[in-house]
Amino acid sequence: EPADFGQRLGAFLFDLLLFLILLMASTFVLSSFSRKSIVSSNAMLLAFYLVAFALYAFNYVLLAGRAGQTIGKRLVGIRIVRENGDPVGIVQVTLRHVVGYTLSLLGLFLGFVWVIWDPKYQGWHDKIARTIVVLAR
Repeated sequence: EPADFGQRLGAFLFDLLLFLILLMASTFVLSSFSRKSIVSSNAMLLAFYLVAFALYAFNYVLLAGRAGQTIGKRLVGIRIVRENGDPVGIVQVTLRHVVGYTLSLLGLFLGFVWVIWDPKYQGWHDKIARTIVVLAR
């Protein structure tokens, strides 16, 4: 059974909240070690961006690629699968979350909202990666 827009939005908000909490904690740690603001040097900014990239890659590529679920999707009880129901892989979720999310954002979030009226409940990112989001059983 396909996951609806509300479930997908809830999972995204959980992921976003967790990402922001971990990013704030890492910013605090980075600032504590350097005793400077992270915007005070290019090295600190680079460290901040590397932490952000690592957190994003861990949740949206590694976890989603291995189990079909980000932390938020696991909490909500939904899973990413291929259109034929097979599990997704690292390459497919990378395409979905890097290329697909970027295009969905560039379209003024229309690619995400597309889920509401699409007959297969797919956003643009799902169509690009040939995935669907279903209830986890």
